[in-house]
Amino acid sequence: KAASSATFEQRRKAELEVARLEGALKERQTVAKPATVPPDVALVNAALAEAKKAYDAGRGDILDRLNAEILALARQLGVPMLEEVNLNTNASLRLTKGGEPTTFSAVTAGERLRLRIATAIALLRVGQERGLGRHPGLLIVDSPAAEEVSPDDLTAVLSELQTIAQETEGLQIIVGSANARAIVAQLGEQWCRSAMGDDYLW
Repeated sequence: KAASSATFEQRRKAELEVARLEGALKERQTVAKPATVPPDVALVNAALAEAKKAYDAGRGDILDRLNAEILALARQLGVPMLEEVNLNTNASLRLTKGGEPTTFSAVTAGERLRLRIATAIALLRVGQERGLGRHPGLLIVDSPAAEEVSPDDLTAVLSELQTIAQETEGLQIIVGSANARAIVAQLGEQWCRSAMGDDYLW
């Protein structure tokens, strides 16, 4: 009886082990059902797709027009090696300069100044042309000499700003600088207000 009891116990353990292994095998063979997308997520995705379509249709070629205007103005202001400008909707500016792709942050300080001015004026011009936006028509350039290593470069920028202001309806440009002599020499006394020594400007 003891031998048959031991045999029964061994068989029972073996059956339990087989059952355990079969269960583990079935678990591995079960294919997970794909998660269903909640209805509100599907609705939001559909709304985003429609909004993008409407945005792209409404935008039309305005970015292309803006990029062309920035490029022309930047060249006029003294970035002659600039070949392409791409202003994205997230306000990042990608450039092609001298045949190489680059970014706004990678160009010189003087070129960044010129590109900032070109972008602001391009926004005003294209906005007026298309009847869009609410640009106030006022551009304030603070301390341009700080970005320029050469007095000749500063003179050239000021000269082009004069030309651009005359060409652009509704644009007023105010330049602030500690280098009063250079500003007055280029723009003329009648267009300048300066304070010398301890004098107050206003």
